[in-house]
Formats: sequence, structure tokens, C-alpha cells
Amino acid sequence: MTTRSVTRSIEIAAPIDAVWRALTDAAELTRWFPLDAKVRPGEGGSISMSWADGDTSEGRIEIWESGKRLQYLGIEGPWGGIVTDYQLESAQGKNGAAGSDLRI
Repeated sequence: MTTRSVTRSIEIAAPIDAVWRALTDAAELTRWFPLDAKVRPGEGGSISMSWADGDTSEGRIEIWESGKRLQYLGIEGPWGGIVTDYQLESAQGKNGAAGSDLRI
């Protein structure tokens, strides 16, 4: 079986806790990505999302390290079988304020 991966690092001028909420709080998720979302937090929990065109996605949370790492496995919908892994860390020294910039 062939596996593929894409790794991307971006810097965001926001506190880690704000980015964590944007990824793990249903109300915050719907502000920037799906039209509807449900999150059952913690390892073994789930993230469900749906869009206007009727597409839905269900993922099982594999890793939940609050404020540090979120990994989920798509189990239904167009992302079935796809692993999404967010790793948050401070970009020290950026803009003179530790913790103000992130790499995901």
C-alpha cells in the first residue's frame, strides 16, 4: 500500500489557546471552516462537520493533547482514511513576544 503525506507549517499571530479553540470548539470551527460542526473532545472522541453542498465528514480523535496536538482520522465522508494532525508550538522571539505566533 502506498501512503502519501503533506506537511505544512504556517505562522499565525494568535495565542495558542485561541488557535486550539478554533480547532476543537464547534462554535469556533464554524466561524472559519464548515457550516455545522460537533465536537466530542478527548482521545476516542469525534469531530463531525457539514457543508452547504451536503458533504459531511466524521473523524475519530486519535490524539488530544490540550493546547499542543490534535490528530483525527477521517472515518466517513470525503476525508475517510485521511489523518489530519495539528501540532501547535510557540515561535519564540517572533515580534518580541513568546507565544504570540504559532506553527501548525
